[in-house]
Amino acid sequence: MRLLLGIPLLVACTPTPSAAPLGWGPLAPGMRADPAVAAMHHTPMKSAKSSHATKPADSATAAVTVPVPADSARPSTEPAPKTGGKPKTEVTVAAFLGDYSGEDVAVYHIEELPDRTEKDPKARLKVTSSSDSALAFELVDSSNGNEICTLNGTLGPTGATIAKDQKCFEQNGEDASAAAKIVSGTATVEQTRLLFDLDMSFAMEMGGKKLGGTLSYHFDGKRK
Repeated sequence: MRLLLGIPLLVACTPTPSAAPLGWGPLAPGMRADPAVAAMHHTPMKSAKSSHATKPADSATAAVTVPVPADSARPSTEPAPKTGGKPKTEVTVAAFLGDYSGEDVAVYHIEELPDRTEKDPKARLKVTSSSDSALAFELVDSSNGNEICTLNGTLGPTGATIAKDQKCFEQNGEDASAAAKIVSGTATVEQTRLLFDLDMSFAMEMGGKKLGGTLSYHFDGKRK
């Protein structure tokens, strides 16, 4: 992400918000129900009278002559019992570590101002660790390589949870300032791909006026 030191740009250069909300794709199509209806064919019984009369079959002979297998010989229709499979491997700290590059998207919702979306196709994020369960996520300013902020996270069975109330995206100017505070955040890794998401409250002060809002941040990158 490129950290904009000129906070008034959020106001003066705010583009018209897109008619399509960010991150919403087409709704999944509804499930179709196309049951096949089997046709039932009724075969009429032969007339008891025919041009060539036949001798009625003996009651013993008229019985079904195909032997029915005993229950023990019938093929089982029940599914085979499931064997114990391996549990899903839990993610480790080592799987997260590295320097990632990719794209990020920051969406600002600030009261009294139009929504603003910022994208950076050269975003960077570094992940380090100090223990077997603690992770540190450093957001890097792609314009100069400087640290924007470092956020602490805790490893779980399937990913990391970012601790609440940490500050990021702080900016201070002569007559304006801004900062975001973590409400919730997650990070997941799959092989060399890292997904990092933050939901934050956002506070901004400009010309003695205070404005509040939210900031959502999404990073999708691959390890170098």
